[in-house]
Amino acid sequence: WDYFGLKAQFEEYTLNPNTKNIAEVRPKVEEWIGSRKGERPFFLFWHIYDVHAPYVKAREEFYADEYGGPFADGETRWDWESQSKTAFRKRGETVASAKLTQEDVEYLKASYDSGIKTVDEELERFFSSLKERGALENTLVIISSEHGEDLKEHGFIFHRDLYDVNIRVPLAFIYPALKPQWVAESVSLLDIMPTILGTLGVSAPEHGEGKDLRPLLAGKDEARSIFTERAPFDEYAVRTS
Repeated sequence: WDYFGLKAQFEEYTLNPNTKNIAEVRPKVEEWIGSRKGERPFFLFWHIYDVHAPYVKAREEFYADEYGGPFADGETRWDWESQSKTAFRKRGETVASAKLTQEDVEYLKASYDSGIKTVDEELERFFSSLKERGALENTLVIISSEHGEDLKEHGFIFHRDLYDVNIRVPLAFIYPALKPQWVAESVSLLDIMPTILGTLGVSAPEHGEGKDLRPLLAGKDEARSIFTERAPFDEYAVRTS
């Protein structure tokens, strides 16, 4: 992620080459937060990659049968880069060419669910730790995802299109001043930044495209259209409220 320029925006930046590492990183994140007790406010961005392809090996609770297909090693993924429906890749190299069987698809779904379950378990431990430290009393926590995943619902594996399975992602705000609720109106990930700034009493930049979601969270409905694009493939979509 260094080539996106993220490193230059943080005082401390760590990139772990092992992307399936939430159980390893979680204690370090907790330790870092604990070490800042009493210091000035902090902003922490934790990019969790455990659900992303190549998917982890499927848990028995999601796939109890024996599976010996190409995805059993937890390192092989669908070759979306070649725009092929019959190629697999492992560590950047095309390793096989075959048609996906229904067994493969079911195993991939189980693997994807297994990654989600792992993240869910580790985040439960993370939030329990923050609660014990008293860190949740004055901390805004935001959980989201940059994209979803197409698991053969529209003929593809991975995230190659603008169907709901890819662009309709979770967005959760956890803050003591917010009452638990579900908001049905359309929102955008661009809204995260102005919402954070608004919560801190800071004005968002005038050139920003997102909106402060606090009025919406307070019950003020607003009809809105959300624009989505998939670059560089010239694919566009609009969702209306």
